[in-house]
Amino acid sequence: MAHKRLLIVLVATLIMLAIVQYIFAHSEVAVSFYGSYIFLPFQLLRNVSLGFIPVSIGDTIYIVLTILIISLIIKWIYYLIKLKLYRRPLLLSLYRTALAVAIGYILFFIGWGGNYSKPSIAKHWGLEMSQELEDDSALVKFDLYLIDKMNEYAPRYVEQKFKSVEKQSRDYYKQFSATKDKYSSLKIKPSLFGNLLEYSGIQGYFNPFTGEGQINKNLPDFLLPFTTCHEMAHQAGIAAEDDANFLAFVVCTNSNDPAFIYSAYFNVWLYANGKLRSRDSMLSKSLYKQINPITMEHIYTLRRRREEFKSPLSKYSGYFYDNFLKLNKQEKGMESYDDVVNTVYAWEQKRLRGSRSPESIP
Repeated sequence: MAHKRLLIVLVATLIMLAIVQYIFAHSEVAVSFYGSYIFLPFQLLRNVSLGFIPVSIGDTIYIVLTILIISLIIKWIYYLIKLKLYRRPLLLSLYRTALAVAIGYILFFIGWGGNYSKPSIAKHWGLEMSQELEDDSALVKFDLYLIDKMNEYAPRYVEQKFKSVEKQSRDYYKQFSATKDKYSSLKIKPSLFGNLLEYSGIQGYFNPFTGEGQINKNLPDFLLPFTTCHEMAHQAGIAAEDDANFLAFVVCTNSNDPAFIYSAYFNVWLYANGKLRSRDSMLSKSLYKQINPITMEHIYTLRRRREEFKSPLSKYSGYFYDNFLKLNKQEKGMESYDDVVNTVYAWEQKRLRGSRSPESIP
């Protein structure tokens, strides 16, 4: 009887999840209600209750969960070896695991997943998106524009460590978003995994269960400001990776801090030059002669770091996250990160016409 009850509960849970997913896919009202009355209050509670703890609770949970999963797999293998004796316990364990995964997804959706249904920042701010960068010549011009910006700010770039960057990022979010009161408790923590994250090709991540943002504090200084602001964008309710990149860019460049401005233009240039390289590798390399020596050293540092932490794990983690994003309405998966080039292009065009700072975060 126990396994039948578990099966009924599991089926009912899956039906409920399907209904919620359908509603969010077809109702802007439901998405707006979720953002204002479910996610924001819940995230504020998590920020306040966990923000003062210096250690990442999310990392700790993932470590414990990994141990439990390994133990569960070992138990299943044992049950399969002695299947005649453990057929019923194996079935019950499978049902319980499936139910635990379903409940975990409910918690994920409440604490984060509903944000994937939000409109893009570009749409929310009324940016006029164009297809100009589909033309190679336009992409080259924009690449050169970003290089000019890097050349402008590189001489004024001053290295900053994680604690300073994290504090300043919080201050800049307060200053450059109309929703500063709600996000006064934003906080990014150093990940317990440190450089181990790099072997997975990860610089930082947002934990949907605890609401914490974590980054590898050992990242090169020129990456820290942009990466920190990216993870804070997730804490502020931005799910799409390209939008998190875009909001990080806007916050960084609206500051008067050369380190943040430089970090933003440098990171977006990496995406833009990557796009150009995929079309014409020789052309993308030819633009390097326009880059200042400081930025060239940063490029070499990044290349050496990527080579140092290169591992098969990054391939598998990338495959997993690519499919995770696609399951959560990010059709391009990992490629969606690159879309920040288009939104930044539209934003810079608007800024050149005298745009003011963004009014709100969707």
